[in-house]
Amino acid sequence: MDNNKLTTFKQHSAKLMNCLISDKIEYQIMVNDFDNSGVPAISKILQLPQLSALKKDHGMKTVLKYMVLLLQDLQNSFNIKNKMNDEQLIELGNNLINDYWGFRLVDFSICFRNAKKNKYGNVYERLDMATVYNFVQLYDNSRNEEIQKNNNQYKNDLPVYDRTSDKNINDDPKFREILLKHIKQQKQKK
Repeated sequence: MDNNKLTTFKQHSAKLMNCLISDKIEYQIMVNDFDNSGVPAISKILQLPQLSALKKDHGMKTVLKYMVLLLQDLQNSFNIKNKMNDEQLIELGNNLINDYWGFRLVDFSICFRNAKKNKYGNVYERLDMATVYNFVQLYDNSRNEEIQKNNNQYKNDLPVYDRTSDKNINDDPKFREILLKHIKQQKQKK
């Protein structure tokens, strides 16, 4: 990936993080670009920096602040009696960042949006760490399914070779054509 695209994705992540603080409407509109009716637009999401990269670039404290803001927004969306206190939100945010370091912030935004839409079950009297972890695990399952679909689509386009064959798949013009077509499609999605 060239440096210009990498810079653009980093800028997009920075804008997303700033909107989370200053402008919830703008933030929701930006998240829409990555959300296909509750199903993550995985080819777009994977272009954004992972939480581990955000930690490296901005520091754990900054990333944790954004995670806590997302968790507060989730919690405030439910009319529940028993809410998590600030210490619990910080602990949960820290745990999520460390356990799901390969996620992007937008992954959590889509996950929490789905939870608000009741896609992961009802939330009754309380919202706690176990409930949020359940939301994230269910989202992770659907995210992994989307990644697998993307990978299978690419694999289905490839020619099949016998493992004992002397042919080298890289020498096959059809393979090169399919590979170049796939690369071109991926660039167009970006």
